[in-house]
Amino acid sequence: MAAGERLPPEPKLQEEFGVSRTVLREALKFVESRGMISIRQGRGAVVQPTDAWNLLDPLVLSATLETHPTPEVFEHLMDVRELLEPALTRSAASRIGEEDLRRLGELLLHMAEEVADSEQYLLHDVEFHAVINRNGDNLIARSILSSIELPLRTSRRMTNTNPGALARAQEDHQAVYDLLRAGDGDGAADAMRTHLSTSRDQLLRRWSSSAG
Repeated sequence: MAAGERLPPEPKLQEEFGVSRTVLREALKFVESRGMISIRQGRGAVVQPTDAWNLLDPLVLSATLETHPTPEVFEHLMDVRELLEPALTRSAASRIGEEDLRRLGELLLHMAEEVADSEQYLLHDVEFHAVINRNGDNLIARSILSSIELPLRTSRRMTNTNPGALARAQEDHQAVYDLLRAGDGDGAADAMRTHLSTSRDQLLRRWSSSAG
């Protein structure tokens, strides 16, 4: 529905979804609390512009990507990653412990075994980045990336299906790991930035080929 449109009356929504009035009203409050609709006496529920939506709520952002999957939305998502992840990777180089380095090494081995299976690779890919990010020293940056982790899976899923994408991603992950283990923060940050830039290019190429 477009911004400014009114949702159907409550009785119609109850019938459509097969729920009680109480359940419906709780659902509407839930959606309103995330800025997606406004409820006014005498006007009912009205769809709000996307600028008013709480896009840091994983459910809201995921719904946005599913219903309005535009190149711009995914590019903005990648912008956030490129701004935050290299900085977290830089600080992680001096903070990460042996246990997390061991886990990163295990994940690299698992990913190497799954380069032919993009869905399985994705699971290890997500954890690889999560281990690095949680060792970064910026609590707010970590929280933002954590809040968009679910939507990021969608963008990763799209790039991982490009021919040769997983083999290139594996090389990038290995480079980041090697530099983290060496304690080279600047090098690890640059390697992460290169990896994310490549992912962005692959994502945009995927959109271009789909449009064509």
